Amino acid sequence: MRVFLAKRLDGALMPACEESERQARRMVPGEVGEFDWKSRNTRSVQWHKRYFALCNMVYANVEGINIQGQWIDFSSVDVVHLTLKGLAGLHDALIVLPDGSKALLIRSIAFDKMTADEWARAWPRLLDAVHQHVLPMVTIAAVENEIARLAA
Repeated sequence: MRVFLAKRLDGALMPACEESERQARRMVPGEVGEFDWKSRNTRSVQWHKRYFALCNMVYANVEGINIQGQWIDFSSVDVVHLTLKGLAGLHDALIVLPDGSKALLIRSIAFDKMTADEWARAWPRLLDAVHQHVLPMVTIAAVENEIARLAA
């Protein structure tokens, strides 16, 4: 038996669909049920496509960028992907290497590592990073329109 629950504003859990409601009605007052928790607050595949459309658009149109005197060559979509995450602040730590240089420990944006809410906060930061550092002459709205076209 699988039951889907939704959290109400008062914090109580309630059945999230008709089948879950039927299952809940079968329980007697005071009965305790055991449930394995798996959040259904997952990210959208469409947002994933839009993000990689953004990375591919940058890769196809920008050779690289200069960040604080350091040239970053966009030699692959993966380099664009890592660079955008770093520029958007999606990193967990700044590591100082033995030679004194610094490296960012870039955060994963994989579906199982980032919730839909976290992604909703990250997306505007990624767009802003593109606008500020990669394509400063292009508005965020123009970037969003192009990636919507590419990801369609």
